This record gives sequence, structure tokens and C-alpha cells, in this order.
Amino acid sequence: MGGVVGITADLEGWDFQPVNIKVDGPRSDVIFTGNYRVYGYVKDSLGKGVKSARVTFSDGNGYVLTDEEGYWEKYLSGRIKIKIDTPEGWEFSPDEVIVDGPKGPVEFKGGYRISGYVKDTSGEPVEGVKIRVGSYGEVFTDEKGYWQKKGLSGVVEIVAEKEGWKFTPSSFKVKSPGEEVNFTGVYKVWGYVKDLDGRGIEGVKVTFSGGNGDVTTDEEGYWEKYVSGEVVVKVDMPEGWEFSPSQIVVDSPEGPVEFKGGYRISGYVKDASGNGVEGVTITFSGGYGSVVTDKNGYWEKKGLSGRVKITPQKMGWAFEPQSFEVDGPEKLHFNANNMPMIVTITLLLLGLAGVALFLVLSE
Repeated sequence: MGGVVGITADLEGWDFQPVNIKVDGPRSDVIFTGNYRVYGYVKDSLGKGVKSARVTFSDGNGYVLTDEEGYWEKYLSGRIKIKIDTPEGWEFSPDEVIVDGPKGPVEFKGGYRISGYVKDTSGEPVEGVKIRVGSYGEVFTDEKGYWQKKGLSGVVEIVAEKEGWKFTPSSFKVKSPGEEVNFTGVYKVWGYVKDLDGRGIEGVKVTFSGGNGDVTTDEEGYWEKYVSGEVVVKVDMPEGWEFSPSQIVVDSPEGPVEFKGGYRISGYVKDASGNGVEGVTITFSGGYGSVVTDKNGYWEKKGLSGRVKITPQKMGWAFEPQSFEVDGPEKLHFNANNMPMIVTITLLLLGLAGVALFLVLSE
């Protein structure tokens, strides 16, 4: 071999320096220094490249950032650990790759993590809420109302669900890790207000403690309300009505809650001088029995339901009106008039048969 000769080193996956060494005679110091190539991708769990992920290399070999396709490459020497400098909220697999020669594609796959809480409007945690995470399945809140889901990619819709509950907002859409995804919930309580015959009572106000407001029953006696925390539910008694139970306490969805009640009627029986008439029997249709006026002529009856006819009765007295018909609370007054009683006595006197003696008696 004569003249000047160029020498190069070549091996697939390696890069050697210098690129070329020229010699023109015998030499024993022709040395090439080589670095091997490692390359790969960082992708999310759907296979989409993750841009600007930092890929680090041990032993002072620095790092590279992935491009918009998630691609990276690096020339190295020696035995090297390759890892992803995991961004906040992300997790990648494998944790690391060890290389000592050319390798590729080396693929790291990962997803982001989201988490949050579900609480009621009082700030109390709501346990057992189903969190639907797009196509990634579901998780449930723990006793602190906390939940989390890992391995997500792209835009994901998050929805909270629990029977008897309503949550705000109705859903979240996320595309990367960030702030906590929190829901606020209220639960449903519902029922009826009915009379003793089971008919719904319209226009009755049902109240809820803790600043939860009130609702009014519809024509069927139906009511419902979304509330939060421990709540006392009561019927705001209309004048002349009494309901049972007087109240209930709830802290979770419940229904049907039924309040049953009857109405009360009362009044006086008075004579033409305005004096109460004692001892008048007031009878009620529908099997509700009777009551008797006191010394002031006063009477009252509780626990009535539906349409009821009220009739006063007392020997020797006539009443105006003769009766009332009611279907709700009222105050009723009867005017009483004392009626004389005519008694016919037939006598046999001095042999005269058929002589009648009429006596007029009054109370």
C-alpha cells in the first residue's frame, strides 16, 4: 500500500470520530472513538406522541426533549440508564431502560393522573360516588370523598353518579393533569302530604332546615327537594290541620316520605240572645262520631278527612242552619231556637170521655 490512505470506522448504530484518518505510512496510533445511537418514543396510553417530555441519561450524558411526535434520540457510550423525567401528574412504563449499545426504538408509554373530591354543599364528604372516566372505566370515592384515576390520554370526560344525588358541575372535560376535579352534591328527598283517606293535599308548604328552603305540594300532594347535610323535614302546618309524623330527619336520599293529616273544625251553638247552648250533640258523617257543646256552647272536632256533614241535635231545639258540609278546616256557628213542646193529655172527667187538655211546656 503506498501513498496517502484514508481510514474510516463503520458499524451500524455507531458514530465514530474522527470521521476519517489519513495515513501515508506505518502507524499504530490510529484510534477512533465511538458513540452508539439510542432512539425511541414517548407516547401516551393511546399511542399518541407526548411532546416536550424530558428523556434523561445517566453518567453525565444529559437529556433530550421529545419532538411533537414524541420522538427522541441520543448518542452514548458505556452502560447507561435511560429514564423519563416524569412531568407532574404523569406516570410512564417502564421506569427505566439500561443500554450499552445501539438500541431502538425504545418506547416509554404513559398516561396522566387526575384526582379530586366529592362533597356536599356543607363540605361533608360523599362516599361511594361512582366516577365515570371516559372509556377508562370507573372508580368510587372513599370515606373522605376522594378519588383518582391513572393512565389517561387525550380529552377525557369525567362524570359523577350516585342514586338519589345530583352533582355540580354535571361533568368535567380534561386533557392533562392539573387542578383537582371536584364535584359538589345534593341528595333528593321526596314524598307526599295526604289526608287520612289517602288523598293528596295541594298547596302545603314542606320546610327543610339548614337553609335548604321549602317547597309546596302539587295537586297530588307530591313534593321533592334536593338538600345537603342532616336536614329536618317538616310540614308547615296550614291553619286547622295536624299532621303525623310531626317531622323526620334525613342525611341521605329518602322517599317516599309521607305526612298524613286531618283537619279540625270548631264553632259555637248560641241562642237568639247570644248565649251559648250547652249539651247540644254535634254529629259528623263518615263515621267520625259526635261531640257535645260545653257550657259556652263551644265544640270542636279533630282528625277529619274528606267531605263531612255536621248536624246539631237537642230535644226541644231547632237549629239554623240544620247542617253544614265541609271538606277542610272551618269555624261553624249554629243559631239555636227553643221550641215549645205540646203535650196532649186525654182525661175521663165527670164521665165526659174525649175531653182533651192541652199543656204547653217550654224549657
